[in-house]
Amino acid sequence: MKKVFLLSLFFIAVFFIGCAQKDKLTANTMILKIDAPGYSYSDHTLKMSANSTISVRAVIKNAAGKDINKSVTWSVADSSLASFSSNNSKETELTSKGTGSTDITLTCEGMQVTATLQIS
Repeated sequence: MKKVFLLSLFFIAVFFIGCAQKDKLTANTMILKIDAPGYSYSDHTLKMSANSTISVRAVIKNAAGKDINKSVTWSVADSSLASFSSNNSKETELTSKGTGSTDITLTCEGMQVTATLQIS
């Protein structure tokens, strides 16, 4: 009887520790998105005209969907085609310098979102 009781306590403890660990892991989940006019979420492309400037914004949310304030970094694969006015601001301006296609990347705490920038 004593063994059954101790075994039951052990399983209850494992269950609660397992649940606590699950919550601990999911609490750090983050949603990272690019928000800009002309951005297509379905195929991760951003279209803009040559020699123009648009506003882009990093959208960062926690697992509950609430906005959170985290540091970001923007980058362009081909800087001869486009550039950001600020590489470390959640809201920045993206300026195209010609026509073509390149990737833009938004990075936040190791997570990345990459979109294809199509300039025509």
